[in-house]
Amino acid sequence: SSTAMGEITTASGFATTAMGNNTTASGDYTFAAGTKVSTNNHAGAFFFGDSDPHTKGVRNIGINDQFAARFNGGYYFISDDAGADIGVQVLPGGNAWVAICDKNRKENFEPLNGDDVLQKIARINFTSWNYKMQDAKKYRHYGIMAQDFYNAFGHDKYGTIGNDTTVNPIDMIGIDMTAIQALEKRTSTLDSENKDLRNEIAELKTRLMKLEKLNR
Repeated sequence: SSTAMGEITTASGFATTAMGNNTTASGDYTFAAGTKVSTNNHAGAFFFGDSDPHTKGVRNIGINDQFAARFNGGYYFISDDAGADIGVQVLPGGNAWVAICDKNRKENFEPLNGDDVLQKIARINFTSWNYKMQDAKKYRHYGIMAQDFYNAFGHDKYGTIGNDTTVNPIDMIGIDMTAIQALEKRTSTLDSENKDLRNEIAELKTRLMKLEKLNR
């Protein structure tokens, strides 16, 4: 029930597929495609490899039921290309997903009110938690609930933002940056007011010293 296609390809597990060059699909129900990748006798694993431009040799899957991919040119997932491309990327050499966030691909900009954002954040519950059926000793997280975030920030004058079961990190970053900016404005205002008060106190002290000298 296995298939091997290409050059130096091996499909040695049950119901496995190996394609490309120097690929091995060992372990049952595995798939290896591209160049120099192996499922390494781990069941249920998928491994996709590029041309191995740095000649690192055959790379192996580490555990059962793992998906792995080696692409030195990065990763590019498009979720909507009706107009400008919308999606996420891992750039070459990158270590995190980044959103396609070019200003030239956006429209209908609506400024946020920093003080309003701060007030809404103050009313949100922040907790630690784990997903149901996961071991609470091993899989704990910090964060908010999608329902709370959506109730606070799920709408603007143009339409709906997100939903009540997921939280988009880009939306959360936008809210966090707005809050930081609002706090910076408050800090700058307080610093200015404190400076004025210090100057007034210094002036009053000078006047008081002059009056004390006159009364001697």
